[in-house]
Amino acid sequence: MKHELVYGIVFSKHDEKIGPIAVSWIPAEIDEETRNQVSTKSMNLCTGGGDSIPKGIELITFPALELKGLIKCFSLDPSGATDKVGNATITLLFSDANDAVFYKYINTFNPEFDEAAKHFQALHGKGASEKDYTSEIENLLSRVMNVLEDLYKAEMPAGGKTAFAMADETMPAKHVYRYKIVVIGDPEVGKTSMILRFTENVFRKTYIMSIGVNVTTKIIEIGDLQVEFVVWDVAGQSKFDLARRAFYEGASGQLIVFDLTRPQTFDSVAKWHRDIKISLKKNIPGFVIGNKADLTSRIAVTKDDIDPCVASTGLDYLETSALTGKNVQAAFIKLALQLVAATKK
Repeated sequence: MKHELVYGIVFSKHDEKIGPIAVSWIPAEIDEETRNQVSTKSMNLCTGGGDSIPKGIELITFPALELKGLIKCFSLDPSGATDKVGNATITLLFSDANDAVFYKYINTFNPEFDEAAKHFQALHGKGASEKDYTSEIENLLSRVMNVLEDLYKAEMPAGGKTAFAMADETMPAKHVYRYKIVVIGDPEVGKTSMILRFTENVFRKTYIMSIGVNVTTKIIEIGDLQVEFVVWDVAGQSKFDLARRAFYEGASGQLIVFDLTRPQTFDSVAKWHRDIKISLKKNIPGFVIGNKADLTSRIAVTKDDIDPCVASTGLDYLETSALTGKNVQAAFIKLALQLVAATKK
């Protein structure tokens, strides 16, 4: 099976004289600028909380590199060169296109990183060479790939489509368009239900309450087109305001959802549109979605309300029902066609 999920792994430590440095990395082709950025930002994560090193794995972004990383921080006992305890990091790098897998299963990788940290600590204690560290990084990569293999098998449904979007070696090569989509709106407007209707529960969903995002993935075929959507269901609660904008990074399309039976959620559409536009510093394709169209007797937002608001966003409008499935597939298919057309253009 072909895995192209991991960009590379970098082991870094803090040097008393020159600061954060990359000690060892794979693949060997990772350039110096990338290594320096990864080492500096990863080490800042270790020291940012004072004397306390984060437990478990953290996930951070490297916008300038268009990469993200899983970071394991740990301490190194004093060596013969210093009497101070130093910090070190293991950073597993991956691209934005593959972030769904790592967001969904971040805690699954904890045992592998914990084991690697113990090995690095032991190597440091006996003054190991760069070659020794590289060998341990290769061992970590092998274990991570085994975990990914197990997750892939667990997610694979009867039809054969999987969140990992791995190429079937037996089929002719087919270009896949990949897009990150953000689905935003006030709480309880039906965002998650709509996404589950779209994905037909093909993949297990994981709502990460601590950071306020739910990531699901689905591949759709439209004629001779194959489009992979990584769909980010972003929490609307105010407590996630600071974290939310980080989730917008790399988004190609947007769906702004409101509840047709609750006018206050419609009033927030302009706010959500402005929020993502300011964050990304550009307009991206998408739709304004009026959800819960099945509740006809309770609809409280009229066409006269909707038309001027939607026109101000520059987006198209669709009414959906996550309960009945009305227009849910159509919304994603129309968005896929918009994005592919923009890509080709």
